[in-house]
Amino acid sequence: NNFVRGHYIIVKEIFDLCLDRIRKLADQFADLQRFLVFNAVGGGTSSGLGSLLSERFSVNYGKKSKLDFIIYPSPQVSAAVIEPYNSVLSTHSLLQHTDVAVMPDKEAIYDICRKNLDIERLTYTNLNRLVSQVVSSLTASLKFDSVLNVDVTEFQTNLFPHLRIHIRLSTCLLYTSDAADDLLCVDLGGRRIIKK
Repeated sequence: NNFVRGHYIIVKEIFDLCLDRIRKLADQFADLQRFLVFNAVGGGTSSGLGSLLSERFSVNYGKKSKLDFIIYPSPQVSAAVIEPYNSVLSTHSLLQHTDVAVMPDKEAIYDICRKNLDIERLTYTNLNRLVSQVVSSLTASLKFDSVLNVDVTEFQTNLFPHLRIHIRLSTCLLYTSDAADDLLCVDLGGRRIIKK
């Protein structure tokens, strides 16, 4: 469960297979625009292997944009003692080889589900749905034709005007109204979840 194991040991077994499958999928598209990469950097395999894959994406697909959605560990909600170690080592690779990195904090995701959405028994389905709302709202302008439609380069330029500042933290804004019987509206990057 550490970065070194995922980056150097496990990679010997599955890295070529991963790259081959990614290459086959990429070859199926006539105009591949970007890669969306999802991983958690607290675990060993996801941080080590994920950072190595990011490096290889930069070498093999240098002109294609890479948008990373990374679950970042927190000290309060931690499964292993070495999560901070894993995240620091993988962050170096992210800064070098990622165009846009969106980093929802694990503890913040848990808190939003528990406190704001009143989910008593959390499951991974709840957490994944919350993260998927963030991803969906961020990438909506890339998917649908409208006045606000942009390509990946314009998306990057508008979000991150300086090249080295390309990490975005997701936020949650709360609106409450006493007149609406405790209507709770959670804004997750442009998408609203309404709960009565």
